Amino acid sequence: MIDLTQLRFGIFDSSKFQSKFSCGNADLEHFLMEDALEFYVEKLASTYACFYGAELVGFVTWVADCIRLDEQERRAFLPNKALLHEFPAMKIARLAVRSDWQKQGIGSFLVRVSLGHMLDWSKQFGCRFATVDA
Repeated sequence: MIDLTQLRFGIFDSSKFQSKFSCGNADLEHFLMEDALEFYVEKLASTYACFYGAELVGFVTWVADCIRLDEQERRAFLPNKALLHEFPAMKIARLAVRSDWQKQGIGSFLVRVSLGHMLDWSKQFGCRFATVDA
């Protein structure tokens, strides 16, 4: 297990990253190197890179989301606001850890950081739930 306190986290810019990222999933690898920057520029998603020293070891992509609750679920979460049908959420749209860095707690770290950001953002704008694309 690595020292997770040594991980650095920031917005990913593929134009400044030249190395190949291999996580064992071709779709995630392609997204990171070919689409992440364009999605950021077009305000469709934000991808954050996770570095250990100079090594890119993982990434996570966030998007805005909403979820629909049925009447019973709405009453359970917001008994006085049962008229609402959709609730704001933050989605972890993509998450990957480089193959040679897997099983060291980095994926769990990325999920915890994501949830921490969601809690911070919920103070600035409505964000009641977190969702995940699996």
